[in-house]
Amino acid sequence: MTADQIWQQALGELRLQMTRATFDTWLANTRAIVFENSTLTIGVANSFVKDWLDNRVLPTVKRTLVGIVGQPVEVQFVVAPQAPQPRPSTAPSPERALTTAGEDTTDGLEVRPIYLSPRSAIVQPDRQIAATIYFLDQWLPRLGALRWALVLLLRRLCREAPLNPDGTRRMETSRRELANLLGVSTDTISRLLKSTPLEGHPPWRVISPENKQAKYLALFIPRLRYRAECVNGVTRRTGLVLDVLVEDPLTPDDNTLLDRFMASAKQQNATLRPGDAKMQNAALPGAKQQNAALRPGDAKTQNAALPGAKQQDTAGNVNINELTKYMKKEINRCLTSKRRIRAELKPVVAATEDALDDHHSTAMFYKVLMALYPDHLDLFT
Repeated sequence: MTADQIWQQALGELRLQMTRATFDTWLANTRAIVFENSTLTIGVANSFVKDWLDNRVLPTVKRTLVGIVGQPVEVQFVVAPQAPQPRPSTAPSPERALTTAGEDTTDGLEVRPIYLSPRSAIVQPDRQIAATIYFLDQWLPRLGALRWALVLLLRRLCREAPLNPDGTRRMETSRRELANLLGVSTDTISRLLKSTPLEGHPPWRVISPENKQAKYLALFIPRLRYRAECVNGVTRRTGLVLDVLVEDPLTPDDNTLLDRFMASAKQQNATLRPGDAKMQNAALPGAKQQNAALRPGDAKTQNAALPGAKQQDTAGNVNINELTKYMKKEINRCLTSKRRIRAELKPVVAATEDALDDHHSTAMFYKVLMALYPDHLDLFT
């Protein structure tokens, strides 16, 4: 084989052993120069790339070449930029480039990121992977440190993949790549990703629900399958294809609270049917009837009316119509500070607690209202 054939085959295997971003940044633009005396010389773009490859991936490259050539191979990276490829000229003629008024009418525009220091070029601060406080506070204790780190790593690896309609991104990797990045053995990765066939959807599989942590991990990796290739009539596994959830699922406790809230909202909508005069004045589920008399000294119920709303003639909980009216006309929907938004929603939460006779779900009410603010608050009532 020629030097170029050896290196192209090596690049094909190296692509499977590292992230796409790493491969594209450091190896994609390299080329073989010569192979002689069991030494393969590889040309790279600049000394920065040469130093990185020498320090980070040289052992991996050597191991890969042994499998291709069948003998130990020395690798030498040298600075040898490729000659620029001729490109068809897109420059317009002087007559077309300028209008009669002298205005530039060319359409070509190239935008490239730049960094102001070598440190920034290495760190690339614009390339980030976000993790919510909810993911840290709620899921780290449930997943455990290793599975939590695995989820974060998978999200980073599939950062450039297109988003699927179900909120997942699909990425390809290998146990070896994951093990190297997490600093664990491939056996550990195999244990974490142990799976069983997904019934009715071959060849897809799901994480085996061996314990609570594995069940939680399955929420972030809804399905996976083996990646394989056929060489000389022999099929062998070459890695994994995973669907990775890139948003945080609710914890079981929060799911229960949300289901309870939605059930109450559904019952409320069923009770207040349009045109049903009798039911229009009914209190929300769990609340006392509007026409019930105030108990002596019951100031709490008396003060349940919303600010700016007309006080109910008969004491009791806030009528649903008043709550809706208040939310439509009185809520300031232009706030950006979470503290000010929470303060703005406080009367709604207080009225909801009284209406539902539920003073134990305050945090859930705030969470739902904050999620609906500012454009979808009508869904709350």
